[in-house]
Amino acid sequence: MPSNICDAIFGEVLHKKIYPRAASHSMDKISDMVDVFVEMFADPEKTHLRKVHFLYLPISGSTLKDAMVHKLTELTLPAPHRGSIYGKNFIEIINEHGQNLRRLKMLDVRQIFSPHFDSTFTRRSNGNEAVFGRDYILKCPQLCQLSLHCFTSEYSHLMEPLFRNLDKLTHIDLSHSSPVCIENLDCLQKLTGLISLVLYDVEMKMEQAFKMIGGCKKLRHLDVSKPRPDSELSALLVEKINSTNMQELLKNLPDLVSLDISGTHLAGHFKGNVEDDRDGSQKLTDALFTKKMCYTAALSPPEGAGDAPLSECQFPGLEGRMFEFLGLLDCPHNACSRKNIPAIKVTGSANEQQIMTAVQVYSERPKMLHSALNHLFENAQNGEIKDLKTALLAVLDALERNFEHDNVQLAGSASLFFILKELLENEDMPIKLKRRVLSTLLDVISYQATENTTLRNVLLVICQFKIPDDVLFMYNRMVKFLVKVVLKENQQPQLSHFGIILLNALACSVTYQQKLILGKRGAIKKMLSLIRFGVIRSSYDELMEPMWSTLWNATDETEYNCTQFVDNHGLDYFKKSVERFSDKANLMRNMMGLLGNVSEVKNLRHHLMTAPLIEIFRDLLKSPSDGIEVSYNACGVLAHIMSDGPIAWHHLPIPGRNVVLEDMKVAIRQWNIDSQRNINYRSFGPILCLLSCYHTPEVQHWAVWALANLTKVYPGKYCKLLLKEGGPGRLEEIISDPRPYDDIKELANSVVDRCKEAELDPKDSIDDSTGTITYSEHIPGLDGDNDDSNDET
Repeated sequence: MPSNICDAIFGEVLHKKIYPRAASHSMDKISDMVDVFVEMFADPEKTHLRKVHFLYLPISGSTLKDAMVHKLTELTLPAPHRGSIYGKNFIEIINEHGQNLRRLKMLDVRQIFSPHFDSTFTRRSNGNEAVFGRDYILKCPQLCQLSLHCFTSEYSHLMEPLFRNLDKLTHIDLSHSSPVCIENLDCLQKLTGLISLVLYDVEMKMEQAFKMIGGCKKLRHLDVSKPRPDSELSALLVEKINSTNMQELLKNLPDLVSLDISGTHLAGHFKGNVEDDRDGSQKLTDALFTKKMCYTAALSPPEGAGDAPLSECQFPGLEGRMFEFLGLLDCPHNACSRKNIPAIKVTGSANEQQIMTAVQVYSERPKMLHSALNHLFENAQNGEIKDLKTALLAVLDALERNFEHDNVQLAGSASLFFILKELLENEDMPIKLKRRVLSTLLDVISYQATENTTLRNVLLVICQFKIPDDVLFMYNRMVKFLVKVVLKENQQPQLSHFGIILLNALACSVTYQQKLILGKRGAIKKMLSLIRFGVIRSSYDELMEPMWSTLWNATDETEYNCTQFVDNHGLDYFKKSVERFSDKANLMRNMMGLLGNVSEVKNLRHHLMTAPLIEIFRDLLKSPSDGIEVSYNACGVLAHIMSDGPIAWHHLPIPGRNVVLEDMKVAIRQWNIDSQRNINYRSFGPILCLLSCYHTPEVQHWAVWALANLTKVYPGKYCKLLLKEGGPGRLEEIISDPRPYDDIKELANSVVDRCKEAELDPKDSIDDSTGTITYSEHIPGLDGDNDDSNDET
């Protein structure tokens, strides 16, 4: 298998499949997962890996060896992950198989250079020098880029031999390292090919550091940024670095075109006016482009710079220089808002371009990224983002690289809400991008399940999509997430409300197999558990109605879910809810719709045939609640019970069967055939089954009335559906049979006539309603809309 395919599969599985699970599994289990997966690539004859990045995943020596036998060109060793410990032989494995390695990144050298390291590299005193068992540490002759993060003073004696024999090094990154180590970096001056030096988040005396850095004459990129502005004490030290010091450094680095001083005072203090350059263009003075400026072949001035008025450079020490990149994020004294910034690309907070650049450049630096995302959030909230797609991709990349960092996830998910809100309103998003967003959001929650604010942001973002359509590709995972995370015990009411609304939407217009997932994943049990608490407290809150609505949708033509409802005391909660909340019209409609689904399951009907329940159904036949809906559904439940014939009623002498049948007939005759309905049938199967119930005409009466009402009020949808399912033929049998009474035949004739008209009208078509919801339209309690989002409403 080619290396490009192997690399893609390797990275996708590690970082999109295994890594998100790390939050909910032990390190031993995750380590085993990694070992088993990497072992699949152990044979370099069948697979070819070139670029392997473990990042935050724990690995063993055998795992590293399985990867390194491919003669990798790029390798990233992970940072510590909840106590993970590397094997002490990592360096030896790298040296044995690292002849082609060009990029090596160690996210925490403390895990590599552990105390065990001294078994190979002993240190013994010889005057002021350290003498090692061999004159090198790394044997990677092709190595060009080396990142050694968190280098502490404990290992400062290894600094010089580390770079020995690495003659091709061009890029070095010593982020988060100890000042003691940095002060011993004179050895870098021997690396004549060094063009990039990163000293991010390193506390150091700048004046001394500048002298050392100035000796690296060929540097093109220098990064001395910090994740936040310096403290008061640091600020006093930095004041010693005046414009002369900066000019001297730049004089020694004539090829420098990229400089990051974010979070430091190195931009100096300019007393003149600053300008919030919202259009993103950085105007330079004529002087910079003439007498004081010489461009390299790869560097050209920004568009419009030549038209800038003559003015002084507002960055002390940078006079006469022009950079391809200048990092100014969180620099004091409004550095990023000054006019005439001498750079083409800038990180800062003055405008969209600066912020976007910061999010992209600092995607692997959580603290700086958090700051950039906060600025992006402010712009997005105010509707000031012009390039929405670029912003979306930048935020997604930031989230995917920083699942474990709470602040990044919080700021990123908040920004995502406003970006998507505007993006989805104005244009269609490609399916692939939608799926990436949704998958990333669930990955976020796998790490941030206890962070309620982040969880709320994620739910708000999900609610902007079309549910269930947009999440069908991850239906099982979405249901699991909602049941286990959002609807856990003692969850905040607002979050529970989100979860119930989304589960309700997931139960609408989906297949039998998908509804089955709801039951198998515990959604029915969870709803009943929440309902139980409300019934016990006799408190009717905003969750009660959508919970019963969810149960109604989830049990539709799904016997397993109906059985789950009955087996988990659902009928008891129904009786108590009727006793205590009978004045709630929507609740009564939802509960009776659910009971209608249960009554369609033949082997569950005996649970409904108790005197208390039959009396409830009889009383509800007379109910005017929600138009005819409650009465209609109560009659439907009784119709299915009666369809089993008189024998099934023999154990229930009171009330008498004939008495109940007469009550049904009276109720049906009182309904207005033109009643508008809050219901959505996708199939007439359960109703059509009742048409053959000639032993009990009242059952036929209810079924035929239902068809007559729906085909009259919604002919375009339901006439075609009835024709498709063979309903007219069944009705004609009723018309020609002497047993049904006249009311039934009259209704049947009206339905047959309407179906004949529909056959002749090609314009009519079935409306395939999806029952989708969006955040702005269907979340009760957030926007004042109390409309339920389910198939039956």
